[in-house]
Amino acid sequence: MDRKKIIYVWKSPYPWDVRVEKICKSLANEYEVLILARWGSEAKKAEQIDGITVRRVGFREKPIKSIPLSFNRTWKKELETVIKGFKPDAIIVREIMLGTLVGKLGKKHNIPTIMDMAENYPAVIKLFKKYKQNIFSRFLIHTLDLAKVVEKNSLKLIKNIIVVCDEQVDRLKSEKYISNHKFCVVENTPPFEENTKIDKEFTKPIFGHHGNLTADKSVFEFLQAVIELLNEGFDMEFHIMGNGEIYQETKKIVDESGHSDKIIMYGNWKDELYQKYLNTINFGVLPYAVNDFTNTTNFNKYYDFLKFGIPVITSDTKPMSRLNDQLGCGITINVDSVEEIKERIKKLYNSDYGVLSNNAYKAYEERYNWSVDEIALLQFVKELI
Repeated sequence: MDRKKIIYVWKSPYPWDVRVEKICKSLANEYEVLILARWGSEAKKAEQIDGITVRRVGFREKPIKSIPLSFNRTWKKELETVIKGFKPDAIIVREIMLGTLVGKLGKKHNIPTIMDMAENYPAVIKLFKKYKQNIFSRFLIHTLDLAKVVEKNSLKLIKNIIVVCDEQVDRLKSEKYISNHKFCVVENTPPFEENTKIDKEFTKPIFGHHGNLTADKSVFEFLQAVIELLNEGFDMEFHIMGNGEIYQETKKIVDESGHSDKIIMYGNWKDELYQKYLNTINFGVLPYAVNDFTNTTNFNKYYDFLKFGIPVITSDTKPMSRLNDQLGCGITINVDSVEEIKERIKKLYNSDYGVLSNNAYKAYEERYNWSVDEIALLQFVKELI
């Protein structure tokens, strides 16, 4: 019996995107999958990767021709060609700006459509600097709230939505244009592996933060709190891995603190250093700014820390605060307050680290791993096709 077929529409080049890869590999276990992605200088128009067909929009053309927008005739032509040739049983789109196109063509060809809403697009787009730099873009994105209009138009057509956390479901259900929609929560969890817990003997806090160093997850207040506590004689370490727009500014603060032996900056990500970093730290730090975007998503780094039994210290976004309370594996702090950070760090010396660590790993083992999310994903799709 022939397997049913799914098209996954992705706005950017592929490979790689972690979420696209995980979802499409999981779908490929039961379905024939084709990823329609944007060309990004790859050598081939189409190829097989891990048993999945990848077809590229705008192949060998100027990038402006393949901008992922619903009214872009290049995307419309490619998607219609693939629909007619591949004959999909469902289409999943991972880009709100292509949502209207997918919704209309799905309706035209009587194909179920699904939005993989990995982010709160109307909120995240307002955080981009490029949309704040001139009057025209500010008017479109901030005054007219163009992304919200696009979301509304897309979700009037697409009634099946995959999200990354419960808070995104709550946000969407509060919108007037949501009615008779079906939701599935598929979190940004890591693949399941056995015996990944790193047992640690806790003697002092050793904090770790990794990833692209950007202003939206500024480490400055947490770093300042660590420096002040080191000045007061408290014993601790802070390990920072990654580069980014605030790297030099962060390094300058560390160098001038006189504590470069306790505050370690690794620089650019290196796989061999990552394992050393994980073996060293005993608390993961996730100091994301609190806003409409971070209140409706959660980050793969949160679950990555759980995978190794590393408790987390997070800002008070709604998803991370909820999980910290439910799972007993994390500590929520107002990361904008140096004084509050200092007070919470002081309490860590008397915390039951073993319980926090065990709770973190238990959460990963029992729920927050991709094997669990894969089941939810496949069940959701199965019910639609």
